[in-house]
Amino acid sequence: MAETNGWFGRWCTVVVVSLVFVVGADRASAQKQGVMPAGIKLSPSVGEEIEVYYLGDWRPGKVMDVSRNQVVVEYEFANNPRRREFPLHETRYAWQAKVISPVYNWKDQSGSFSIKAAVVDFDQDENTVTLYRLDKGSEITVPVSKLSDADQRRLELIGASAPLRNIAAPKLETFATAALNSTAAWDSATDISGVSPDPPAIAVSIPSGGAVFPKIDFWDNLLSVYPIGTASGWMAAATGTGNSNKKEDFPGRLVWATIADGKIHKVQAIANGEMLMAVDPASQRVLTVGESENNEATLCVWSASPKTEKAKPIVRWTSQKDDRLGVPFAEFVGSDAVLHRWGNSQYVVWDFAKRSAVYEVKQESFFGASPVISPGKRYLALPEDNDVRVISAADGATLATLPIEGGKSSAVAFDTNGEKLAILTHHQLAIWTLGSAALPERYTANGIGSPFPQKMAWVDDQTLLIDGKTLFDLKSELPVWSYRPDHSEVVRGKGSQDVTQVVSGRFCYGVELRERDVSAFVIGAVELPGDAVNETVARIDREKLWTLQPGTRVAIETNCGAHNASARAGLEAAARACGWVVQSQAEIVIKAEMGRSESRSVTYQQMGKRETQTVTVAPFYSNVDIREGNASLWSTGASNGGAPSFMWLKKGESIQQRVRENEKPDPDFFSRVEFPGKILHPRYKRGFGSSVYGKRGLVATPLADLPLKN
Repeated sequence: MAETNGWFGRWCTVVVVSLVFVVGADRASAQKQGVMPAGIKLSPSVGEEIEVYYLGDWRPGKVMDVSRNQVVVEYEFANNPRRREFPLHETRYAWQAKVISPVYNWKDQSGSFSIKAAVVDFDQDENTVTLYRLDKGSEITVPVSKLSDADQRRLELIGASAPLRNIAAPKLETFATAALNSTAAWDSATDISGVSPDPPAIAVSIPSGGAVFPKIDFWDNLLSVYPIGTASGWMAAATGTGNSNKKEDFPGRLVWATIADGKIHKVQAIANGEMLMAVDPASQRVLTVGESENNEATLCVWSASPKTEKAKPIVRWTSQKDDRLGVPFAEFVGSDAVLHRWGNSQYVVWDFAKRSAVYEVKQESFFGASPVISPGKRYLALPEDNDVRVISAADGATLATLPIEGGKSSAVAFDTNGEKLAILTHHQLAIWTLGSAALPERYTANGIGSPFPQKMAWVDDQTLLIDGKTLFDLKSELPVWSYRPDHSEVVRGKGSQDVTQVVSGRFCYGVELRERDVSAFVIGAVELPGDAVNETVARIDREKLWTLQPGTRVAIETNCGAHNASARAGLEAAARACGWVVQSQAEIVIKAEMGRSESRSVTYQQMGKRETQTVTVAPFYSNVDIREGNASLWSTGASNGGAPSFMWLKKGESIQQRVRENEKPDPDFFSRVEFPGKILHPRYKRGFGSSVYGKRGLVATPLADLPLKN
């Protein structure tokens, strides 16, 4: 077992002690400076309406009697009137719920005017203070410069020591959606020669490092982590309960940190339940996704950066009113444009400056693998069952439709410079070069492909991380290493939202620390793949990794009904083409199956109109699975009769009729199957070892008894 990126482990072992020291130092400093001095003592009078703290909540009541520091209050609980005595510190006026200071006597510069008031808000960006006046029971906002010098100093102390307060979700708006009925342009190009490279406006890099901040409550969760870059390692993180209805008084936090030096530069309040999705450093804007009281999907754009004291909402709007399925996905795609996923297979781009939708894209995919946006924000790569569309992020025009091989597309990824696009299917990884008419470089990807949605990221020019788990090497066409979290430490976002990302060869993630009575979050990055990984992979004898290769004996079994003979003939030819020996019985069996999927509903909308039609689809399927005992060594499949994104109808023809015409069995599929010449032993499907990531960084463990070079 070898530990790599040791900075993370050494740093996390002292981080709790450091956190306690900082908190203690801040408290000592506060006492020395007189932070939050005692204010004017308030004592309720008989007959006044107040609030009392009972069973974890503040409840309205009426004062019946006052005796020293005890208050007798009549209140209601469980629809029944009650009366009991409360200590003074368990009572408050309703207005005290929104102030951040005791009541003081505030004076102006002349000293001739004064009011008794408590601070509601101190806006250091605008240099104003909002006070709650006791004499009028109302709020007043004044420039800080109008206060006396002594009161300005006291206000600074209040601002420095005031707890972070929950803020209400901004007002919800409804945007225009007429543009969703229009049809975007469509280019039928099957290469990306007309799609120029799209590098980032600012090169993104991130160093190894980490930063710690306290967990403020049992309900507090690390919801998202967003690497920004620069040599300092700027990162943003969002915390909260993950459910805006769970604790209404609980603050959401937007945390700005530099991980190279471990500093937290700013902590800003955002509405609880808002999940950080994207940061645009150029415009100093932040994008969050949340939900309304009616469980509608909402988007909110904030003006926020480490240079501002507060995160200020620019606009919040309803993005989707009906059922919200799937993991949240949203990203900036322009200076005033945001892309948002509806459910699992629809995407809408909003212009939040114009308060309107720009276009909608429907993804032709049963499972709905996530799209990716190019580094310069110009293109959207949309994986679908039979191809990958490259779409103009500005207007929704399809610029190219790239053919795929080896099954459905399960993941796509632009490289850091926006020059290459990787497309992963069940059995193949294709690398396209933007601006080139050349065919893609194709790699066998049997160990990493999947028919189900995955995520993929470039680590460097020769390696990609698949689904956050498997490192794939292009040169050897092999999975070389795997990664898994220490589940007791590593944070996974609420609602299956993944808080891990790969940026410039660094793996970014979050850790929750629970040590020495201190709970804290750590956000940071470690370098991939690690020294122990490179050393192990370099020593592997790759000729001893295969379970199928020329000369291997195989048997064939078919379950294709009337098409058994043709299926067997096609598979025998494919097996012999690889040099495999076909026998009536063997430990390794090639199994073929044909059948029909369960029916599902698909809704189509007529172009330029709101009229819709819902049809049922039940595609036929053809599958091949190579097995050794209970282990699957290799598989492929195809379906016939799915629902295309667009359909042109003849006069008098119905959508259901067209769908039924396409739903036919495909016995010729088996004659088109091509097996890889070699198939990796299942033991090495995830590489030659694994690394666990957590508070100690990456801890690498090679597999035992690896076939090593002499």
